[in-house]
Amino acid sequence: MPQSLPLNFSQKAKTLDALIHMCWLHIGDGPVNLEKAFEFLNIGLDGGPQVSGFHGAALISRDEDISNYKVLINKAESTAMQRKTQGHELAHLINHVTTKNRACFSYEGQCYSSEEFEADCISAYLLVPIGNLLYAARESWTGVQLAAALDVPLELVNLRFRIALELDELNSQR
Repeated sequence: MPQSLPLNFSQKAKTLDALIHMCWLHIGDGPVNLEKAFEFLNIGLDGGPQVSGFHGAALISRDEDISNYKVLINKAESTAMQRKTQGHELAHLINHVTTKNRACFSYEGQCYSSEEFEADCISAYLLVPIGNLLYAARESWTGVQLAAALDVPLELVNLRFRIALELDELNSQR
């Protein structure tokens, strides 16, 4: 059975919607330019170690000044995987999951905790706009076609679809 959405994700979605709006992330048909969010938040984005199994890392500075925060991405991976990792590591910084002078690394085979799942949910929310999901459904696109159009892994499209359904269900219960 798949995990449910993280607690309070509907509240977090409002914050993410504000970031999406302020950075104009969901404008246009193609892949979301997540680098706009990094620029807006003044978070560094660099290439990390090009080691098999390493995806990326979120680094917080000792002084906790956000302008010293940094995300490292394995540039040897596919652009779809790099984009997923950008969103995932940005989510850790947004959530303040990492603590003072601590790094959060993403790598193959790591324990899939609730914090990691939430970071994937935020990555999907940022990189797969609801408008693109609706367009794909209207045009009878497959998930694979939408993933290719947005340059993200298929797992993010599937997760974003689940998020949309669960948020819709939560909103209809209010």
